[in-house]
Amino acid sequence: MGDYRGPYRVVATSAANGIGTAASPVTPIPLFLKYITVKYSGSVTQNVTVTLDCGAGAAYDCLLQTIAISSGTQGVYFPSVPLPIAADDQIVVSAPAGGVGVTSSIAIYCDRQMS
Repeated sequence: MGDYRGPYRVVATSAANGIGTAASPVTPIPLFLKYITVKYSGSVTQNVTVTLDCGAGAAYDCLLQTIAISSGTQGVYFPSVPLPIAADDQIVVSAPAGGVGVTSSIAIYCDRQMS
């Protein structure tokens, strides 16, 4: 663990009334998905999707979770166990537009798979 540098974090903020999208890094180092946060700048009712974009091809892509936000501003997805992400896979989060003047901010937290 001498070269361990802590978890990876990917963040993205949408334009006002735009779709927010963030994806975990494609790295030569296999990762675990730890958790995802989504926050809107105003109250919304939206379904934010968390999808596995499989490196083996689109036939293997899969919806992992829908974060349902009902008349609120934020949501979180904690897998019940850290989910392994292969080196050529990505976790993609898509937050629908929230309305006039509303932005969405997404953060994806991953950690290294230690051997």
